[in-house]
Formats: sequence, C-alpha cells, structure tokens
Amino acid sequence: MRKKPILVALGLTLTVLASLPTSASASDPIRDPARAESLEPPRPAPAAKRKNRIDTCDELKQKIGKLKVDAGKKQAVCVDPAPPSEIKLPQPKADARSRSEAGALDIQPLPEWCIDAVDVWMTNRTEACMVEGAYLQIFEVPTGRLIGGINYNVFNFAYTSPRLLTWAQQQQVSVYAAWGQWSGTMISGVGDCSGDCTLAGGSFSPQLLKLNQTPAPGGEFFFDSTATTRGSIGWADTEITSTFTNPTWVNPVEAASATPWSRVRCDHAFPGNSVPGCVIPDFDPTMTYSKSGPYPELADHIADAQASGLPGAPDSDPLHRLTDPDLSQQNRDTACPRSLPRPPGKSCDEYPMASTHEGAHTGNGDFSRRMIDETQNSNGGSDLNTFYYNNRVIENDAFYVSIIP
Repeated sequence: MRKKPILVALGLTLTVLASLPTSASASDPIRDPARAESLEPPRPAPAAKRKNRIDTCDELKQKIGKLKVDAGKKQAVCVDPAPPSEIKLPQPKADARSRSEAGALDIQPLPEWCIDAVDVWMTNRTEACMVEGAYLQIFEVPTGRLIGGINYNVFNFAYTSPRLLTWAQQQQVSVYAAWGQWSGTMISGVGDCSGDCTLAGGSFSPQLLKLNQTPAPGGEFFFDSTATTRGSIGWADTEITSTFTNPTWVNPVEAASATPWSRVRCDHAFPGNSVPGCVIPDFDPTMTYSKSGPYPELADHIADAQASGLPGAPDSDPLHRLTDPDLSQQNRDTACPRSLPRPPGKSCDEYPMASTHEGAHTGNGDFSRRMIDETQNSNGGSDLNTFYYNNRVIENDAFYVSIIP
C-alpha cells in the first residue's frame, strides 16, 4: 500500500540580532511523504550551534539580569514559535514580473494551497510551501519587564522548473499584531545552499516592519545546480536566514534554523536528447487517464488491471520508471510477443507498462495484456512519455497511474 504522508514541523529560519549589520495531478499539493529517506543520499549533519546562544524566551529570561545596557541599547529580544494566525497570502507588487522571466527578482504570488501549509512543508513536483507563526518579545534590560511584542507569519516558498537548472526560494514576513516598543524594527535576509549548487543571486534588503503591509517585506534568492554534465544528478538544500534588527536591542538571539525538508534534485539524466531540469523528487507524481477521455479503451484496461491487484493506483504501491531500452523491450516481448495475433485496428497493451520495473519481464511475472485500439494505445503511450518529461521521472523514480471517470 502507498505509505501515508507524515507531518514534519520545522523551526523558523530567523535570526534576531542587535543593531549590528506546476500533468494534471502534478499541481496537487500533498504533505511530506514518508519515503524520502529511502530515495535520497544522506543529509549533511546540522551546523554546530553557536556557544552561549539564547534560543528561547525562557532562556532569555534566565540570562537577562546579566545583560548590560550599552550605548542606548536597553532592550533584549527573543522569538518563540506560535501558531500562525490571521493567515492571508501576501500579495506581490502590482508590477511584479512572472517567474518565467529569467533573472526576475520579484516575489511571486503564492499558490492558494499554501494557506493550508501551516507549520509543515507541502509540496508538489515543482513547488514547496510552508507557513510558520512566531512571537517576538521585547524585554527591558536588566529588569526583564516585557515592554513589547510582534506577532507575525513567515511565508516560505520554493519553486523549480523541469527545464532549467536554476530554482528559487523566497520568504515574506507579515506582521498582523504588535504592541509596545517595537517601532523601528527592520528585517533583512541572506540566502544559502548546500550540496550540488551555487548561490546565483537574489536580494532581501533591509525593510521596515509595519502592520499588515502590502506587499509584505521579503526577499528571493536564485540557485544554480552544478549537475550540468550529461548523466549527472545533483541534490541541494537551500535556506533563507532572516534577520531582525533594531538600534535599541542589546543581545543576539537566534531562532531554530530550517531548510526545506523536500530536497531539490536537478539532473541531466533524462533519456534521449533532452534539456536538464529540477524537481522536488519526494513528491511522487501521478499520470491520469480518463475513461471518458481520448483513450477510453486504454483507461478501461488499466482500471481492470489495477482492480485485479496489480500496482500503480494512487492507493496502492507505486510503479518505478525503467529507462534501459533493452529491458523495456524484454518487458514488451514477454507481455505482447510478436506471435500473438492482433485483430485489425488493434494493438497489444501491457500493464504494468514496459517502461517500469514492474513490467512483465523485470517485475514479479504478474501482468495484464489486452488488445485495444491501436491509435489510443500509441497516443496514450506518447502522453505517458510527456508525463515522464514534464515531471522528470528518471530511472527508478516512483509514480502512480490514476483512472478517472
């Protein structure tokens, strides 16, 4: 059976410092799948924590009596996670360019499904989104008296292209409530990546925080994959670290750092003479055929085959891409030998497909074949190849086949 998704709660990628300077199903988001560890190479170990770092407001309260007022800096701050509240997707600038324009540094509109990505990454094959909430508290030094606070939501969004080796990550911070001595607080950020990647550019310049700003303050960074040679596959993690500053703050405080749980994979390993591109491979895409669409006989055969217990349906075990042409041909020859008579206008269709490891030869020997309209068979196969390309389904990638009315 298909593994159930898991929820992964992540901390904010935020630093609080003193005044020192989108196939039809491919767009459907799902929560983080549980199968990532079996697909990906080991992650690098988390960076070592800085000594004497104040992580939480409880820790700040214990240490605030030891902090000293310095050159007019009379306030100490901390950040605690808080449930996101009053979530409204940030609006882009009215003149923002689309993501299809190479080199554009404009914050992109968030997909509507981001509204549901609360404290957990939600992904499809080319996008990832998470909304986090936090409460910044401002204390008087050295008394520890609470004198202000800022409630805000952080909107994290990353997007890739199956035809480019460049992807982007953006972050916006939306303040929906504040009180006390918070005036003059600024936010800025830096982007970084680890793995097979380089930081290509971007900007998150200092911006003054205000209540309910439109557009919300934020920034965007672009990353290039180093998997440029034919046959190469690269993996990368990216993050944006946001920094709050205010001339009245005395202490450095860092919140927990998080990268997108869904790693970006870029490759130049798609069969044939194709261009490289990047996806989020932890999302297993779904190829959809309709019984009322252009290939009803093909759809009927797949539906019956899946109902008999063969894998590939969204509520079953997935299929896995096979790119070896010789093995694919052996799958075809096993399921549909040339000696098998074909009625006029019909051709032999096999399921699981010859281009999967579950095929008649490379699988466990369980398969289905049926004579169907040869045009539907041929064109349906072409659509499957397009699906592979649009989702960068490369060797051993998992995917599903859904049959709808």
